[in-house]
Amino acid sequence: MLARDRVRSAGLKGAVLAAASLLALPARAEPAAWPAAPLEMRVSYAAPPGCPSGAEFLGVLQTFLAQGGEGGVDAVVRITGPHADGRFELRLALRVSEMLGETQERSESCEALMQLAALTASMARTPTSATPATYSPAEPPPAASPAPLAPPELDEPVAAPAASEKPTAPLAGFALAELRVAAGMLPGTAVGRGLGVGVARGPWALRLSGTWWLPEELVFSGDGGSPIPLEFEQQSLELAPCLGHELSRLVRLEGCVSFGVFRTQTNAGEREVWGAVGGTALAVLRPWRGLRLEAAAQLQVPLAAPSYAVQALENVYQASALQPAARLALGWEFGGGAAPAAVPAPSFESRREVHARRSP
Repeated sequence: MLARDRVRSAGLKGAVLAAASLLALPARAEPAAWPAAPLEMRVSYAAPPGCPSGAEFLGVLQTFLAQGGEGGVDAVVRITGPHADGRFELRLALRVSEMLGETQERSESCEALMQLAALTASMARTPTSATPATYSPAEPPPAASPAPLAPPELDEPVAAPAASEKPTAPLAGFALAELRVAAGMLPGTAVGRGLGVGVARGPWALRLSGTWWLPEELVFSGDGGSPIPLEFEQQSLELAPCLGHELSRLVRLEGCVSFGVFRTQTNAGEREVWGAVGGTALAVLRPWRGLRLEAAAQLQVPLAAPSYAVQALENVYQASALQPAARLALGWEFGGGAAPAAVPAPSFESRREVHARRSP
């Protein structure tokens, strides 16, 4: 029952049946009247970090061997990856009755490949004797003396993936509509609407945003004189390189350094162009294929806090030295960085590169 549970998926069943047919196992003779010889097993197993360990492989193999059968097991199991397509590759060499067979399979699941290798190795058993022994019931059964099993050799050595085989992160682009809120920049809470574009590759991203801030008004009373209304208009441009980390296919966290240029003018003819630097903590959500949602908290520092005058009065208003801000953006992501809508179930793609040779 346990073996049937482990090979429940249709893809795994197909791969196992293909491996069993290619190995061309010899037909077993009728069971002998005397007990089976002790199990001899020669196994080599290697897998990259994050895959099942050798102890786990032996545990699964022992479970399959417990279902019955006779003969020794001689196998070399090599799992490599992930490769450029994100899949792992299994290379399995088995010796059965002095014949060496090799097969290759690929899958998104390293554990599925380990289970396939254990099941196939448990099916490929070398009988301890070509013909059953006969003896008289009055005589004790002869001791089994199977020939020692030499470790199989792969036609080509299996090495760890080279650095050049590491997947290259695709280049992704995105365009966003943004809403910004900032304090300490204008007399009231500044609200801005804008557009942003950017590119991302691996952990790195670069954003360029343009923002049009809604007008703000300040009424200055002076020294008991008539109130003087002062209206502020502002536009800004911001460039932000970012470094991020993927928590999952749907969530990404980034830290950014922003460089902004602001142009602020008043109805009194006062005009200031000033710059600011800041730090941003950013969360990126990708709930559906191509859809991108960003939420950010920012703290920016003007290189020189601007001040504004009206008529003959100096410093009617001066921007703060620390300006906290928040940003919400919604848009579309395109290119290689877009996350798939759902994670496909693990599947096998047979390379159908199977060959056998008689051992010397």
